[in-house]
Amino acid sequence: MPLVRSLAFMIWAGCFAVWIVAAAIFVLSTWESSTREIHEVFEERERRCVSRYSEPRARERCLAIMELERFQSRSIAMFNRTMLVLGPPLLGFGAVLFVRRRNSRTSKGK
Repeated sequence: MPLVRSLAFMIWAGCFAVWIVAAAIFVLSTWESSTREIHEVFEERERRCVSRYSEPRARERCLAIMELERFQSRSIAMFNRTMLVLGPPLLGFGAVLFVRRRNSRTSKGK
């Protein structure tokens, strides 16, 4: 029986669809507050750079580091949310394939 017609695959596909919709709604509803927190931290550190360094070159270096940190924080937030949405269904798909292969090997051995 092909994988697409198996009961395990159909169950996985249904759970996958429900998970994707629910996780996507959660991610989209929390994204704004998450980016706001990242931006607030950036602004606070930006003020510290301006007040701490009087020399323009030192201030520019500090601000460049803060820009890089903000970019990294956003990238990490996007990656985490992507893994939240896609990770569990992909693990489930891997489990379905593993069980299917194991069952096909045991049936060939009989």
